[in-house]
Amino acid sequence: MKALKNISGDRIREARIGRGKQQIEVAVEMDLARTTYADIENGNRPVYDRDLKLISRYLDVDVRWLLRMDGAEVPVFPEKNKGKKRIR
Repeated sequence: MKALKNISGDRIREARIGRGKQQIEVAVEMDLARTTYADIENGNRPVYDRDLKLISRYLDVDVRWLLRMDGAEVPVFPEKNKGKKRIR
């Protein structure tokens, strides 16, 4: 598997919050520990291509958008999730 180091954890976090999901929900869906998923969002862990595809499918965002590539479809998140704060 190839590790992608140029992935922006900020984009993954933005998509997760935009979809109204908690870290634990995404981690369970991906069969990861929540701390492992948190490390991906915080940029402390590389993302493997398989995991990136799973994240993009689960959060319904274009992989190219997560990678900050040109020509990517910009996701539209429900208004109710914009500005949502994380639960501690």
